Amino acid sequence: QNGCTASNAVTVNQDQNSPIAVAGPDLTLTCATTNVALDGSGSSTGGNFSILWSTTNGGFISGANTLSPTVNTPGTYQLLITNTQNGCTATSIVTVTSDANLPDISFSQEYGLPCGGGNITLPAPAGPGFTYIWTGPAGFTSNFQNPVVSNAGDYTVIVTNAANGCTNSATVHVYPGPAIPQQNFAVTDLPCSTGSFGAIDMTV
Repeated sequence: QNGCTASNAVTVNQDQNSPIAVAGPDLTLTCATTNVALDGSGSSTGGNFSILWSTTNGGFISGANTLSPTVNTPGTYQLLITNTQNGCTATSIVTVTSDANLPDISFSQEYGLPCGGGNITLPAPAGPGFTYIWTGPAGFTSNFQNPVVSNAGDYTVIVTNAANGCTNSATVHVYPGPAIPQQNFAVTDLPCSTGSFGAIDMTV
């Protein structure tokens, strides 16, 4: 109507800064370590960030909304960090493996003591970091891998793998040795007149 004009401006800012997600180093479960704590401490923290751990292995995550939850199942675990102000997200994964292999120990045969008694050496499998506890008759104990025994009976060995804390046991039977045959000899005098040997009587 009068040709006059007016103008104004508005500034639209862009906030697409993604958070940081660090799921930490890979971990291993063992017979001695049945639970491990995940470590997401290198991730973005504060009131504007939410935390969520998840896994597809069906394992339970104790403290899934914390940076250091506890898990007891091997698998791949994902950390999701969300910036609640702009909706941007970041993810990171960590792998939890399992080393629960038992020492391989078994006896393929039974053993017998030597004739008339004596000693034998019992075998046990060797392994790096293996420790041994043998028990047997007459209060026998030993921490050697291959102990020397002299009594018949059942001997049990417990083998521990120091690397993962796993143990296994087996029992072997030792039979008594056969008795030494008793030999009795009766020798007659040598006749002077004939110059020949007399009869020899051997009774076993």
